[in-house]
Amino acid sequence: MIQRSNDAKDKAAGTWEFPGGTLNDGQAAIIQRAAVRILSVTGTERIFRSDKVSESGAISPECIVQAPGAVYFIDTSGPQIVTSQGVAPIGDNKIARTFMASLEDAEAVSGAYDPERKQVVW
Repeated sequence: MIQRSNDAKDKAAGTWEFPGGTLNDGQAAIIQRAAVRILSVTGTERIFRSDKVSESGAISPECIVQAPGAVYFIDTSGPQIVTSQGVAPIGDNKIARTFMASLEDAEAVSGAYDPERKQVVW
């Protein structure tokens, strides 16, 4: 997993590094506030290509969840999934709107992956 900065100075400056995660053997995802990028190995193991695959982004670093083969996060329109194919919303639009409306402080939401149930929870 790509680690995020825990430096309060970085957070205050708005440069807090959001985490991402591994999608498969040759790809990783970087989730930012206003973009999702997929890094792909090109040729050697140390050279990556960065492709911006979405204008959406995470509402906070804590809402980003690594699961096998995917990274999940919440943006302003609701829960999203990132795979090697790109970014897609999770669930029906009505469910996402209801979920987002029920949050008192969306930036305080944190997520986790339950490997026994194979579920992401926020």
